[in-house]
Amino acid sequence: ARVGVRAHIQHLKVYASLDALVQRRVDPRLGYVMRGEAPLVTQLTGRWNADPEYGSKIAAFLHLLYESVGLM
Repeated sequence: ARVGVRAHIQHLKVYASLDALVQRRVDPRLGYVMRGEAPLVTQLTGRWNADPEYGSKIAAFLHLLYESVGLM
C-alpha cells in the first residue's frame, strides 16, 4: 500500500513541477508524463483523469475542506 501511495504522490509531483523526485521512482510510467504540465489542480483534467469536470470537482472539494477548517 505504501508503494501505491508513493506512486500517486510522485505522479502528482511530476504533473505539477519540474523538480526532481527526492526518492527513487516507483512507477516506470512516470517517464511518459510531461513534467510540469499541470501546476494547478484544475489542469489535471484530461491528464490525471478522463472526467471533463475532474479539476473543477477537486477544486470544489478543496474549497469545502478549507471552509470546514476555517481557512476560507
